[in-house]
Amino acid sequence: MKQAINLKRVFIGGFIAGMIINIIDTPNGALISGPAIIEFLEAHNITPNPLVPAYFLPLHIVFGWMLVWVYAALIPMFGATQRNAIYSTLVIMIPTRLFSLGFVVMGLLPFNLFLMLSASVIVGFFIGGLVGGWYYNKGLDTVPEQSI
Repeated sequence: MKQAINLKRVFIGGFIAGMIINIIDTPNGALISGPAIIEFLEAHNITPNPLVPAYFLPLHIVFGWMLVWVYAALIPMFGATQRNAIYSTLVIMIPTRLFSLGFVVMGLLPFNLFLMLSASVIVGFFIGGLVGGWYYNKGLDTVPEQSI
């Protein structure tokens, strides 16, 4: 019997996962790799766009929703396990990293900057995927309601 995906849990769990990605990735982008990226852009006469955070912050939320939705879709095949959360994370994360690696291949981004940017995204994806999967399964609202 097919089990329906709980979209409310996907939405909330995905939002939590996306916020975790933001919390882990934003300090790296702002403090660690940010200065190196700005230096690289300025060396190539490219003005850094101040709207970059406005693009990536909501995009991480979308990635979180995707992580939890894929997790929920794979439950019938792999079960409601941490392993499934890791598989789901890989399904979403690998294409994003390969696409980003394309900027290195095109010569638009040095490999060392790609690695600096990818490190926090990868950590954020895995932690976000695990927490999002946990929320989808157990959630924060599993306490039985008290009858009065």
